[in-house]
Amino acid sequence: MTCVKRKYLLGHGAGRCWRSAMDAAISRLGPVPPQTKLALVYASRSIRPHLASLIESLRQRTGIPHWVGTITSGIYTSDREYYDESAVAILVTGLTDTEFAVIPSRSRSIDRIAAIEKKWGNAGKRLAGVLHVAPDSEAGPELLRWLNRRGCRVHPTGGLLPTAPDEAHIANGIGDVGISGVLFHPNVRAVTAVTQACAPIGPAHCVTSSDGGLALAIDERPALDVFYEEAGEAVERDPIRAAGFIYAALPLPRPDAQYLVRSLLSIYPEKGALSIGAKLRNGQSIRFCRRDGNTAWADLIRTIRKLKRNCAHSPRAALYYASAARGRALFGERSIESQLISDTLGEVPLIGCQVNGELAGGELHGYAGVLTLLY
Repeated sequence: MTCVKRKYLLGHGAGRCWRSAMDAAISRLGPVPPQTKLALVYASRSIRPHLASLIESLRQRTGIPHWVGTITSGIYTSDREYYDESAVAILVTGLTDTEFAVIPSRSRSIDRIAAIEKKWGNAGKRLAGVLHVAPDSEAGPELLRWLNRRGCRVHPTGGLLPTAPDEAHIANGIGDVGISGVLFHPNVRAVTAVTQACAPIGPAHCVTSSDGGLALAIDERPALDVFYEEAGEAVERDPIRAAGFIYAALPLPRPDAQYLVRSLLSIYPEKGALSIGAKLRNGQSIRFCRRDGNTAWADLIRTIRKLKRNCAHSPRAALYYASAARGRALFGERSIESQLISDTLGEVPLIGCQVNGELAGGELHGYAGVLTLLY
């Protein structure tokens, strides 16, 4: 397999307003090669009212016609993370106009994505990409069902956008509904891995009676009894405390032993039942897990190293999409999460943002980080 050496450039910065943040990012970006066609951009919440002006200015200043990105509560770059300041991050790709296809803002269905798969997926290779999904869009569930069908060749990263008024799709225009993003030609190779913020605290169990998201019985016992046994006496005395650090883990039927983390919504002592933020089915495997910074840090290290080993060539760029419950909320104020990724990968341009649900492998994860290497 021939490795095409595409050039990716990273620029980011903060300022007192959107213009100064943009100026800092462009200055750090350096000269943009002529004929550059595509860039990813992430901007902080304070820039939302000026987003149209930002994108138009970026087009004029760089000459790049296609921009894909969003507004976010947290921005990841190779050097630091941005949270409470006006900030802009840009990843200029070396892709030609035949190596990507933009999913325009205001896309209300998966039709455009399906058409791209039909055009590029005949060789059986995976199509990587980045998708941003509106939190209340009907297109979101449709997308997940489509990605999970047998033989799907589209394997994007990305995630759910913030809720209004911060929600914003940037993809050849600005919108606030549906799905937007970009898919890459199969010549653009990628590897992706998920890092969890939660560690299981007990063995796997079986849901033996359920009603929607309500676990009535686990291992043919009241679900709440099983939960209390594993979560401990302190949680039983004060169940509200559990909402912050105890979750349900729903294992995925895959050899990599990944699982989906879902919140515990409420308890029903009179029924011995437990409400979980996912639709359950009888016979389904379930575990309980604890959100823990030390465990998450160790898992992040393992994930980066394993992903780097699985990359057939030296990565040219990295994309990172993580839960808003990670970052400084889990590891402290310093930009140590993105810094660890950069230190492990070396001089690889990294860009990404915080999302409210992390897309990987056709699943919408929670409380996780999704790292993709492009090569």
